Amino acid sequence: MKVNRIQILTLAMLAAGAVCCSGSTETPAPAPPVPDAESDVECYVTTASGSMLFERVPVEFSKVSMSPNKVELQPGTVFQTVDGFGPAMTGATCYNLLQMTQEDRTALLRKCFDPEEGAGFSFIRVHIGGSDFSMDEYTYCDTKGIEFFETPALERDGIFPVIREILAINPDVKIMGSPWTCPLWMKGTVDDPTVPYTTSWTSGRLNPDYYADYAEYFVKWVQTWEAEGFPVYAITMQNEPLNHGNSMSLYMPWEDQLAFVKVLGPAFEKAGIETTTTTTTTTRRVRTAIRCTSSPTPRRRSGSTGRHGTTTAATSRSWTASSPRRPTSRSTSRRLRSESGTTRSTDV
Repeated sequence: MKVNRIQILTLAMLAAGAVCCSGSTETPAPAPPVPDAESDVECYVTTASGSMLFERVPVEFSKVSMSPNKVELQPGTVFQTVDGFGPAMTGATCYNLLQMTQEDRTALLRKCFDPEEGAGFSFIRVHIGGSDFSMDEYTYCDTKGIEFFETPALERDGIFPVIREILAINPDVKIMGSPWTCPLWMKGTVDDPTVPYTTSWTSGRLNPDYYADYAEYFVKWVQTWEAEGFPVYAITMQNEPLNHGNSMSLYMPWEDQLAFVKVLGPAFEKAGIETTTTTTTTTRRVRTAIRCTSSPTPRRRSGSTGRHGTTTAATSRSWTASSPRRPTSRSTSRRLRSESGTTRSTDV
């Protein structure tokens, strides 16, 4: 009988977890007992005390106590396909990585992204423009007019070098981009998006008058990244769309996403871009998904991304533009499987 092997990873992401102080009196946690070689689960464990650092521990799943809960595996029933796991490479993350020596940074990135000798992270999320974890507040087009789109120096000098190093270690890493906000000049008020709201990075709502410009903004961002050698697997239209109290934020309820994606989808198709478009959800994991276009047989579909904070999950589905509530068909896509695909990324 073929043994189903599962890997459970418990580790401090990119050294962002707890550290052990030299003067600590904490008693190291005892290492879990190593069961028989016939175990059906492999655990990779990192403890706060540092007594175990990403150590492989085989476990016989049937003997693990999870009282009062129990998880039953049914490998014969498949609902989703996992596209990958990995961190969010924010401006703050890249800044700290670039403070390290080349040798130390390469060693750390290999531990995270090397598919043979490291954890094999295969998915990263980046912010399109600034975020609450960037070194400043900015977008790719801070001067009014999409013709002024340009790569910010903070990304060219502070993020691109790290992305290149990651792809040199693992060329198969998938990249997903998410904006925290549109450019200020595209913002309207939350109550009435046609009323200009151009004085604050916090809150606001995408003005429908700028849907075409914002779609072109996404097109230019994908083209810019791919010209740098960074293939963009997916984008989300908005990070935490219902949270407009963040330092950089934009309120984008599902109605706005539905309207905007009908402009964004055709803009991608016109530019020959095959990047997947997904919708985003809040920390409550509310699911909203819509098609990229109103065509009866769209070539790309949008899905939804889950909780942002510790983790971000992106799941692709087929939905109709007229009803965001229920899936109605399962058209194929070059980059997305017909069942549904899930990606997870962890912020650092």
